[in-house]
Amino acid sequence: MELLREPRLLARVHRAFVLLHTWVGPQRQALAHTRPALAHARSLGDQDVAWSVHWAMAVMAGMSGNGELVRTHQGEAQRLAVELGSPVLMVRSAEVGVEWLAATGAWEEGLRQAGRAILLARSVAPHTVLPRLLVLAAVMHLERDEGDVAEQYVREAWEVATAEGRREWGDPHAVVAAYVGVGTLHLKRREFAKAAEVLEEGLAIVDRLGLVAWGIHRVMPLLCEAHLFATEYERAESLCRRLHRESEAYGHALGLAYAAGARALLARLRDQDSAAHVSIVAAAEQMEGIPFVFAGARLRLNAAQVMVADGQQVAAREQLLKAHAVFARVGAVRELALTRAEMTRAGMRARDVVVRGEGLTGREREVAQLLAQWKSNKEIAVALGIATRTAESHVEKVLAKLGVSRAQVREVVDGR
Repeated sequence: MELLREPRLLARVHRAFVLLHTWVGPQRQALAHTRPALAHARSLGDQDVAWSVHWAMAVMAGMSGNGELVRTHQGEAQRLAVELGSPVLMVRSAEVGVEWLAATGAWEEGLRQAGRAILLARSVAPHTVLPRLLVLAAVMHLERDEGDVAEQYVREAWEVATAEGRREWGDPHAVVAAYVGVGTLHLKRREFAKAAEVLEEGLAIVDRLGLVAWGIHRVMPLLCEAHLFATEYERAESLCRRLHRESEAYGHALGLAYAAGARALLARLRDQDSAAHVSIVAAAEQMEGIPFVFAGARLRLNAAQVMVADGQQVAAREQLLKAHAVFARVGAVRELALTRAEMTRAGMRARDVVVRGEGLTGREREVAQLLAQWKSNKEIAVALGIATRTAESHVEKVLAKLGVSRAQVREVVDGR
């Protein structure tokens, strides 16, 4: 390739290989072209090529869990997008930042940045970046029990990505993201067969287009979960093996962690392996090391459920406390409710859970203080100048995040 000897052409050829291997793997091939692409781009002052390479590097760093590199390359991509005066590149750079915030559990900031990026994407990238941003935001809203917003976002992503023949001829990344959004919505509703059907269609698109990274990063982990809980164990095992194989070939740390978690859950659900909780905790630690903290906390909750079912209540408590801390911090209302129920089964009391309100918004902290004063929902509404129904919604979220009943709020708020 170096025989081309034209620096400007070489820069673009190297960039093409970086982008190609970002999606189809292996990652080492993408990295091999990164340095020459950036070197040529710098010598030529070609900011467009430099942006593409920094963007791809940020994406790959996220897959391997290198937060420092994500921030470095995403920051460079954002800077170059501003210098180029390109709103499209700005919103694509922002998308990488939103995904990293979502993955690492910084959901408040993630949703703020997603909201700004969605407004821009509706204007400058409605059929490409917008569906992906909508699905990213929808997943965070779903876990915060904000189902109406999540459903609205998923519906919009689907309509935009698949309208007017775009399912076949549109942006494949937007189309796959739309399938991921719909599949996730069905999963959260425990409609496992529907989720599997949608996600199998999404995987077929991934396979047809060779978008290996999408299959590893999004589609196969969700599809494994759908088949596991639909008790379609043979298909789940086949997907688990494929996920591990392709993640290893790509160099995808997150995919390997997902595969480990799926294998451990399969051992328990299908094989009734009494030691499965050990493997589930190990997978959780692997996930947290990336760090995909929410996924890790979900696995810790799964491990605790196994322990409680096997009569190991004391051992389960450590996993429940760790899971609870993450769910409270990110505001994962759905998972907090499950954790709270499991804590009760494990014989834990409110004062066993150390909560300092890290997962509460400013308004929710105000509601918690009023609940600690034994105020009714109507009194809270009057005190804060909000509608009673709004107060009721805040109360429900505060109780879920703290993992306590209304009668127990005071001892938690007071730190007893």
